Amino acid sequence: MNRSRYVSTLLAAGALVLAGCASSGGSTGGVTGGVEEALDENDYHRSAELFLTQAESLGAVERFREALDAALSAIAEDPGNARGYYQAARAQIGLRDYVAADTLFTRTVELFPDYEDDVQLQREAGWITAYNAYIAPADSAAAADASARRGLIEVAVDRLEAAERIYGNRRPEALINLGAFYNQLERREDAIDAFAAALEVIRAPRIQAMLETADSTLALSWLERETVVTFNRAQLLSDAERYEDAAAEYATYLETYPTDIQALSNMAAVLSAAGRVEEAQAIYDDLLAGENLGIRDYYNIGVGLYEAEEFTNAASAFGKVVEVAPQNREALFLQVHSLTLAEEYDSCIPVAMSLLDLDPFNAESSRTLGFCLARAGQDQEAIEHLCRSRDPQAPVPPGCETVDPPAFNVGNATLEARAEGGAAIAAEFTNNSLDPDTPVTIRVHFIGEEGTTVGTTSLRVEAPGQGETSVFQADLTSDEQVIGYYFQIIPPR
Repeated sequence: MNRSRYVSTLLAAGALVLAGCASSGGSTGGVTGGVEEALDENDYHRSAELFLTQAESLGAVERFREALDAALSAIAEDPGNARGYYQAARAQIGLRDYVAADTLFTRTVELFPDYEDDVQLQREAGWITAYNAYIAPADSAAAADASARRGLIEVAVDRLEAAERIYGNRRPEALINLGAFYNQLERREDAIDAFAAALEVIRAPRIQAMLETADSTLALSWLERETVVTFNRAQLLSDAERYEDAAAEYATYLETYPTDIQALSNMAAVLSAAGRVEEAQAIYDDLLAGENLGIRDYYNIGVGLYEAEEFTNAASAFGKVVEVAPQNREALFLQVHSLTLAEEYDSCIPVAMSLLDLDPFNAESSRTLGFCLARAGQDQEAIEHLCRSRDPQAPVPPGCETVDPPAFNVGNATLEARAEGGAAIAAEFTNNSLDPDTPVTIRVHFIGEEGTTVGTTSLRVEAPGQGETSVFQADLTSDEQVIGYYFQIIPPR
């Protein structure tokens, strides 16, 4: 089973994507007095500085171009003088060419190491400009449809990468956002590396020094992100099947939040996957013995037990969810499949019946009930359900001549719950025998953490050609957390 289908990969997006403009922390020190007095100055240097002063005060792009031309002329006339490279780099920052600026700043310090503090201040200023430029496309992406969202996220990533180019691994904000966006772009290894780099910055000794200065507020805001980034990196490592690394990250997270149910469940799952079964089982035993657990907690425990192949206990955990939320389709589905894998077929039958009652137009539900009935020795009852779940386009199996599949099938649903609330769901509609373009009403009920419906979306789906499949999508905008769903289908008359 793919765990990511059932447990959201990352913690709250709002805890990751840092909103608002960045400002200087002043952590690199002030401008070094008297540095430039040690360097020669020619007319080109003076012109470049004048244009830079005008450009930086007015934000005039043309002045930055003039400053760059003057600085390049200064370099041509006196290539060993760091002043021209420093001015050219500042001009390139204004022109948003961060690759060129990075090269020029590096050359500046090579020629004249005393420029280091000034260069660091200028690099941070460039970082702030590039970082703040990501906000507009990121905000637009949050409100865009799926077709436009990826392109906007890629623009935001380009700008964050530019920030890191000019002032890399000195501040965590861009790295944290890059980790979140890389994950959305399915660049998992890049996301893992970005989160690792962010943690390295947050845990660096200089952060502790910042706490004793005027930069303490900024440093505290970075430190507040450490546990969230740690958790999300652990999740990504688990998805990448790097289980030992994931266990180490979860252990770090649990040092701060030792009673976090989801983290404990995830920790047990990766320990089990890493072959450390006894350690995993000890965690599961403690979790199941706990009190005041919610249905999300039991759901996550069930997923972990399922992956650890503790199917009887997994079915029990999912059963706890179903007791509170009997219409949670995924919990019912996982309870049924846990019971089949545990070979507890008699117990499977009533649960599979409940799933079919909830999901009558899903061939998988009929097939599962038929399987449990057959394995429990109830062959006659099994035949009807197995025949109803057959492929209507394939030859009719013996014994199924009088049993037709439903006119259509709704299945392969994927729920994407949003950390800030609400959710989206996509599913497939397969037309078995309806006339093409026949309308079918599908109401998607989204279930919240208390087991009740927190919102409903109604869709009109038109049947594709017979034997063909189409995809429909439903979206719920809500402040409520969503952990499950079920379909209410009104077939055509």
